[in-house]
Amino acid sequence: MDSNPYWNQDFFGTIFLLLKRALLWICGLIPTESLVEDDVAFIALAGIGTASVLSGLFLVVKRMTLLINSLSHTILLGIVVTGLIFVSIGLSPFSTVGFFVAAVLTALLTMFSTHVLVKIFHVQSEAAVGFMFTTLFALGVLFSTLYFRNTHLGVEAVFGNLDALTYRDLRPIFFVVGINLVWMLLFFTRMRFVLFDPVFSRVAGQNAVLVLAAQMFVASLTIVGGFQSVGVVIIMAFFTLPVLIARIYAPFLKKIVFFGVLASFFAALFSVALSRDILTHYATPVSTSAIAALTLFLIYIVLGLTNLKKVDKLEHS
Repeated sequence: MDSNPYWNQDFFGTIFLLLKRALLWICGLIPTESLVEDDVAFIALAGIGTASVLSGLFLVVKRMTLLINSLSHTILLGIVVTGLIFVSIGLSPFSTVGFFVAAVLTALLTMFSTHVLVKIFHVQSEAAVGFMFTTLFALGVLFSTLYFRNTHLGVEAVFGNLDALTYRDLRPIFFVVGINLVWMLLFFTRMRFVLFDPVFSRVAGQNAVLVLAAQMFVASLTIVGGFQSVGVVIIMAFFTLPVLIARIYAPFLKKIVFFGVLASFFAALFSVALSRDILTHYATPVSTSAIAALTLFLIYIVLGLTNLKKVDKLEHS
């Protein structure tokens, strides 16, 4: 306990230490191996929030959040199937290749199964998405309890285990943040035309199906990268709420990204500090990721209530 500088710190003391140590870490004055649990939780949440805003921006703005909800649930099946394959050949399912395979499997399976229901069975697209994500999620839960009962691919894969992460678990989060940054830099303009000006997109010869499939893959990869931290349920809050919060004050996409990342950063800082404060004063460990999700929700409610006319205009635009 004495080796953790956050031991017995209160809310404001924890905030000060988090910002100070994060700055020292960025400057290279604190090695990654020396990061303690609170540091890792803060950096992980900030990274997941950033990646989620980048990969969920267009989907939330275009009211396609049901696809994110579907991916966040069906990803469990992709993780379990990848885990079975990799374990059978003696490889770790938590490698970079494993994340890629799980994301590809999930994106393809979700898109193909939904397409079959819509085109062959003539099911409405929203109903098809809802039907498939519940079915595939049920299969994921079933397989995870059957084959990974004694590993953290079980319940923790559903709800996350942020407070048990170590500095080694930051690598996949950094990886997905990097992928999302590259995705936004290379395809921001294409995604904007495909979703907001499909006529111009077709005239310009852009393949809308391919671009959307790539967006689904990036979103899947982000969910896979964050499942150890916040699981496949709470991560939905990081995809949607920061963007919705930013939309209240930012009318342009680039500003939505900035304010969305800022909201995620604040939620990460607040939740880790509050979790440590509760542990210090009440000796009760609580879920930091759950606090972060609730923090984002409360921010949106408060800002929404103080800007009802603007929120109503956004919802009907």
